[in-house]
Amino acid sequence: MTITNRLSIAIGLAVVLAACGQADPSPTATGVAADDPTQTASFTEAEGPTAAASPAADASPASDARTPEGWTRVVVADRGFSLAIPEAWEQLSADAFPDADSMQEMLEANPEAAVAIEQGQAALAGGQIALFAFDTTEENLESGFATNLNAIDVGPVEGTAEEAAEEIAGAIEQQIPVTGEVETSTVSLPAGDAALVRYEWEIDDGQGTTTSVTVTQYAIIGDASGNGFILSMSAATDQLDEYEDVFRQIAESFAEEPA
Repeated sequence: MTITNRLSIAIGLAVVLAACGQADPSPTATGVAADDPTQTASFTEAEGPTAAASPAADASPASDARTPEGWTRVVVADRGFSLAIPEAWEQLSADAFPDADSMQEMLEANPEAAVAIEQGQAALAGGQIALFAFDTTEENLESGFATNLNAIDVGPVEGTAEEAAEEIAGAIEQQIPVTGEVETSTVSLPAGDAALVRYEWEIDDGQGTTTSVTVTQYAIIGDASGNGFILSMSAATDQLDEYEDVFRQIAESFAEEPA
């Protein structure tokens, strides 16, 4: 998967949005109703993520079949994909992301991840995030870290899932002060083969609180288009067991959608 620049974007977004989990997102002010499958955020390269939602194209029958019971399918029509999120999860707009001062505090508190954080900031400003959602359950929000998901499309890719796993792991090890090993494997998903990469690191929120966070990334090579899509899901490490199956189901629900 020869997508080194896009991998850097994906890793940077994972870092920034993992740290977003330590903020206090307000789904009632900025989100899209989790039980409304007709809504999706509208993003453009020029304007970035918009605060308002726009009607989505209908999902295909095949993708609907991959939606777990009680979950909501979100269609990102202009990026050519959809995925399902649990009922309690909320899709957010860019208004929910930390402001410039908060981002600077995070950068100063986590200097060893400066490259990834700066790339993530630039990617957010450039509208390169296709989807951001997080778990709104009271227990999750009160835990001090909001479990979250972000997705980007990386365009046409070459190579195999095994090569993608190696490439992603190498980039992570260069950009993020991981705790322990970067775990890699490959999986076969309904949408195509995927690299599965997982790593742990400690985020300092700049206010004296450090949280151990585990990031799980699926780099999917779409069978229909040959394009690459990266799903990054972050949870506090001590809560990972509770979300393991949720993350897997989100990845399995992923589908490419016709333009």
